[in-house]
Amino acid sequence: MSFVYQYTQFAQLISTVQNDKNTISISTQTDTLAREQFVNFAHFFATGTAFLVRSSYGQPINALSDLCGKRVVVQATSIQEIDLKTQNSKCGGNNITIQSVPSRANLINAVQSGTADVAVYDEAPLHVVASQSNNALKVVGQPYDVQPYGILCNQQNSVLCCALVDAINYLIQQGTYEQLLAKYSFSYKNNGVCPSRVNLNGTTCLTTCTPSASYCTSKFS
Repeated sequence: MSFVYQYTQFAQLISTVQNDKNTISISTQTDTLAREQFVNFAHFFATGTAFLVRSSYGQPINALSDLCGKRVVVQATSIQEIDLKTQNSKCGGNNITIQSVPSRANLINAVQSGTADVAVYDEAPLHVVASQSNNALKVVGQPYDVQPYGILCNQQNSVLCCALVDAINYLIQQGTYEQLLAKYSFSYKNNGVCPSRVNLNGTTCLTTCTPSASYCTSKFS
């Protein structure tokens, strides 16, 4: 099977799959019930939200409430953008200055350049960014709202979405999934899905490829 890759802005990922411009989309796209109104998700990873700052930044950032009065950059149309707008209503007038940008690269640059104090983004990618920054950046605070990432599939193509779920579950059963997590310094306990399924309340598709409940429990213990 061959692939033709098309790089697309985050805000357009759902619409390109929904309109069949792209067959699937693989990104840091968290599955939510709101997004499931437009596309299906084949779960492959899980992560929470965390905070990225310059290593020299001296103010404590442990939770969303610590962002009041700060300049905060976030990816446009992300769930974190919604989180910041909700938090602003709790800041008592000392509002967050929200900077919405189209890409992760823009988000990182805003923190590096000092135009933003904090970036709010998915925890797992932020750790990769920090590890590659020559100690210029660091991840701070307690991650919150751990949710699964999903490969986006058109809702009219349930066969393809189930095939993706079955392939991921096969990798889980064979031990390859665990090896891939470890290769990039992730773990089942913090970032694994077991079993993979379609959507938050959806199916695991072919039972022959689904890891047993006891197997999955052992990986998260």
